[in-house]
Amino acid sequence: MVNRKILLAAFCIGLAASAHARFPVIGYFASWNDGTADIQYSKLTHLNYSFAGTGADGGIGSVDEDKLRDLVARGHQAGTKVGVAIGGYGAEQTFIAMSSTQSGRDKFVANAVAYCDRFSLDGIDIDWEYPLPAQAEVFESLMKALGAALHKGNRYLSIAVKNQDIYMKDPDIGPNFRSGIFAAADFINVMAYDYGGTNHSPYDKAAAELDYWVKTRGCPRAKVMLGVPFYGKELKPDGKEPATAYKDIAYQDRAVATRDNSGNIWYNGAATLQKKAQLAADFGGGIMIWEVAQDTRDETSLLSAIAKKAAGFPDIPAVSVMRSASAPTVKAASGDWFSALGIRLPASRRMEVPVILIPAR
Repeated sequence: MVNRKILLAAFCIGLAASAHARFPVIGYFASWNDGTADIQYSKLTHLNYSFAGTGADGGIGSVDEDKLRDLVARGHQAGTKVGVAIGGYGAEQTFIAMSSTQSGRDKFVANAVAYCDRFSLDGIDIDWEYPLPAQAEVFESLMKALGAALHKGNRYLSIAVKNQDIYMKDPDIGPNFRSGIFAAADFINVMAYDYGGTNHSPYDKAAAELDYWVKTRGCPRAKVMLGVPFYGKELKPDGKEPATAYKDIAYQDRAVATRDNSGNIWYNGAATLQKKAQLAADFGGGIMIWEVAQDTRDETSLLSAIAKKAAGFPDIPAVSVMRSASAPTVKAASGDWFSALGIRLPASRRMEVPVILIPAR
């Protein structure tokens, strides 16, 4: 057998030197909001219109088409990728019905891709709350098929997952997000809020979420997006926890950004969100926001505080992939033999490059 040594294609590395990706800041835009003009698109890397439904036959539900097209146009003009989130709270029964048959799953995947084509979308977000034991296998299979179909068109797949309090109340839920979805998805959006109690989204819970999804579950940290809320909650004596948009709190209290509560309403102020952004940079992959229309646009803006912090993070090297039948690819993470070539990657970031196999003489 002929021994071979691996040489990296120098021209590919040269291309990689000038390509970078921003720290992901992913926002959701709720469809019931009035308009799209007030969003700070340039401070987001991705934006998901929320929500479109799905039917038992694999169809994708109707949306406000004018609003969605306007969102896409404004987002693309600012360099922001725009997708549609499918599902949402209360949609689990239609997901169960659709995914119960192979034909339903196949139609859903085909319809999701067609939806992207129709509205010039960059990706799909799946918000199934939540797969239970009977759906674990089909959910994983569905996400693998959807991810493969979207990636053929250079589109993203993101999957929203609930916080650990839900898993502790129903331990069947967490493990039913099987590890196969980690490879299928580009982003795992962790809803690290609504924990209950006085402060519904504390820093220590955020840290615990990253630890759970990265260390316990084994999701690549670059894919784990730490969810943060742009709303506050007040714990009432009767146990109810009504939510208030951050912008409505700020309207009543101009010092709102400097702290985490206004009276009995608790939220995440600017300093806390900047700490969480740093946490996500150190131990996860990025930030996810529910939802951007709840923000202000002045000096109290939470998105501006996150963007200001993220601007200080190092860019993520992005390598162009050049494929051919005669040039296999190698996936490499930082800390391996790439370091010997003087190529420095941030921890847990991945790159894929073609290699040339040359027989040793």
